[in-house]
Amino acid sequence: MGDFIATVIYSTQNSEKQFAKMSKDIQTLTSSLAGGLNLSELLNEVVKTFGEILRADAASIYLLNESKRLEIRAAYGYQIPLVERGVSYGLGE
Repeated sequence: MGDFIATVIYSTQNSEKQFAKMSKDIQTLTSSLAGGLNLSELLNEVVKTFGEILRADAASIYLLNESKRLEIRAAYGYQIPLVERGVSYGLGE
């Protein structure tokens, strides 16, 4: 019975820590969205925050450009070099 109670207490404490971190992450994202950043800075902050929240190895945001190509505009993790190279894809590629 003591082990069960200890497990419940540990799980509760762990859940509280996860909730506090998630709350902080949402606050960071909200601040970014309302912070008056330029588009590039905003996209970078959004993709970074989502990458961290989801504990992803990589994340990216593609936008449709004037040539109707999906152009990478922000990245997190190992996809950052794609932004530096200006990678884009045609629709359906």
